[in-house]
Amino acid sequence: MSIHKTKLNKKVRLSLSRNRLYATNTSQLSKDLLPENSDTELRSTLLRGLRLLEEELFEHFPENIFADFDLLIAHIITKAKQTYSPSKYLMERCEFISKLFALYGSNSIIRFQYVHDFIYGFDWARWVQKSPNLRGNVGPFDRVFLDHLFLRGNEICTLIKKNNAKYPKLASHKMRNPFPFSRSPQDEILLHGTLAKKNLIPVTSWSINGKFSHAWDFHKKRIDQANILNKNKVPELVK
Repeated sequence: MSIHKTKLNKKVRLSLSRNRLYATNTSQLSKDLLPENSDTELRSTLLRGLRLLEEELFEHFPENIFADFDLLIAHIITKAKQTYSPSKYLMERCEFISKLFALYGSNSIIRFQYVHDFIYGFDWARWVQKSPNLRGNVGPFDRVFLDHLFLRGNEICTLIKKNNAKYPKLASHKMRNPFPFSRSPQDEILLHGTLAKKNLIPVTSWSINGKFSHAWDFHKKRIDQANILNKNKVPELVK
C-alpha cells in the first residue's frame, strides 16, 4: 500500500521502510527487543517508555508523518543493559527524548513540524560533518549528541526571543522551516520516500539492526533531491 493513497492519521506512526507502511507498534517492538524470557521489570519499563514517546510525539509534533523508533530503542536497550539499573536508565532516556520533543515541537517557540531530521539522522550527520575528527565516533542516539541537541535547542530559543535573522519569531499559525525546500506533508512524503529508495537516509531507523553513516553530505543531497523533484512536478493546468 502506498502512503500517497493513504489518508494520514495524526495518531499513527508511519515508516520509511520499503517493506511496510506503518512503523513497528509498541507491543511488537517490545517483543522484538525483549523476548518473554527477559527481565519482567525491564519489559514493563520498555512499554511505558515507548508509550511515553508516542504520547509526547503526538502532543508536540501533531503533523509528524514518519517515526520509526526501532533503532533508537534498540540503542537505549543495549546501553541500559550495561548499567546497574537498566530500567531506571531506560526510562530516564525516554524522558529525556520526550523533553527534546517538547523543546523543538509545535508547542515551543521553535515550532518544528517533524521529528524526521532527528529520527533519521539528518541533524546528526550534519553535526558530525562539521567536525568529523572529534565527532566521528559519536552515534546518532548517543548521549553526547542528544545533550548537544538539548543545549542547541535552548540556544535557538534565546535567538528567537531576540528575533534573530536566521531564527525569527513566527506568527502563531506558522511552523518553522529553515530549509530552502517545501516541507508541506505532500512534499515531505515524496522527498523522504524518494531518499529512502535511493539509500540517502543517514540512519535506517526502521530496523533494530539499522545502519548509520555520516560519510556523505546528506544535508546537501536532500536539498539536491528536493530541487530535482520540484523541477519534475507537473505544472497545474491554467484554468
